Amino acid sequence: MLLSIIIVNYNSGALILDCLQSAELDLFDLGKVEWIVIDNSSLQADRKLVTDAFPMVQWKDMEYNGGFARANNKGIEMSKGQLVLLLNPDTLLQPGVVMA
Repeated sequence: MLLSIIIVNYNSGALILDCLQSAELDLFDLGKVEWIVIDNSSLQADRKLVTDAFPMVQWKDMEYNGGFARANNKGIEMSKGQLVLLLNPDTLLQPGVVMA
C-alpha cells in the first residue's frame, strides 16, 4: 500500500462525499490507496451515505468524540500506507494534487 488517506468525521457526511467525489479515479486503486474515515460519534446517517457511495472506504467508529488529533492518530494506527495524508472533510481535491 502506497498511500493512506484519513478523514475525521463529525456530522460531515455530505462534505466527505464531496471530497471523495472530487478525487481522481486513480486514487481509488485499492492496490495503491486506502481511504479511512474515523468517526467522532456523529450521526449514523453519515456512515451509510459515504459507504453506500464509496464501499472501499474503511469506516471506524470512535464511539465517543475524542477530538481531531486523537481521531487522526487512530487512523494512522489503522493505516497500511507507506505515506499518510490527513484531509479535512471539506477538502476538494484538484486534478494532479495527489500523485499516487
